[in-house]
Amino acid sequence: MTIEQWLRNAAEDAERRQSTDLIPRLEALAEATRHLRGAAWNREAAPASPARPAPASPPGATGRAARTGSADGA
Repeated sequence: MTIEQWLRNAAEDAERRQSTDLIPRLEALAEATRHLRGAAWNREAAPASPARPAPASPPGATGRAARTGSADGA
């Protein structure tokens, strides 16, 4: 999701909730986020390409049994 998409969705939500006084604050937050993401120190820290997430274990799987696929952990 881009900052612009987020701002559009947040502004629409504020309008639905009849809280239009929030829109200037949301715009300020979006602008601040653009500046932070564009800062030189942030570009240097960002990876060249997005990292791939690790594969997820099945729901409820924990510990060694989840890693080995064995109920007895062997």
